[in-house]
Amino acid sequence: MDNFLSEKIYNPPIHNKIINHDPLPEFRQLLYWNPNMKIKSTAAVNFYASDWPSDYLVEVSGWGPNGKVSSYSIIKISAE
Repeated sequence: MDNFLSEKIYNPPIHNKIINHDPLPEFRQLLYWNPNMKIKSTAAVNFYASDWPSDYLVEVSGWGPNGKVSSYSIIKISAE
């Protein structure tokens, strides 16, 4: 958890309307970033990762108004 608070660079993917079915896995460490999202108890997020269904490990973190980390979770989700 040493790099938990370190700055991460987010490079949004270039979405191609043609599905290529690229067999290469998604290597970006950050697939979605929304610093303005406000969550009360639940929220839904859609993100693009790659053309093939896969399992993803999602790290969710939040900061309070004082700048301190207010939550940290790792959730495993599966492609439908």
